Amino acid sequence: MSLIGLMFGYILALPWLWQLICSILFCALMMRLLSHLSWQRIVVYSLVLSIVLYVVFVSLLKVPMPRGMLTF
Repeated sequence: MSLIGLMFGYILALPWLWQLICSILFCALMMRLLSHLSWQRIVVYSLVLSIVLYVVFVSLLKVPMPRGMLTF
C-alpha cells in the first residue's frame, strides 16, 4: 500500500513540480521504504539514478519530459 501511495503522490506532484524533482523524491522515499540504507546513501543513489535517467531520456532518446508550474 505504501508503494501505491508513493506512486499516487508522484503522479499528483508532477503538474506542480519538475519531473526531475519528483523523481528524486520518489526514488529516495521508495529506497527508504524498501531498504535499510542510511539517508546519505539514499540521497546519493536517488540523485544519480534520477539524473542519469533524465539525461538518457532527454539527450539520447529526445523524449520531452513534463515541466511543472513552479519551474522557471
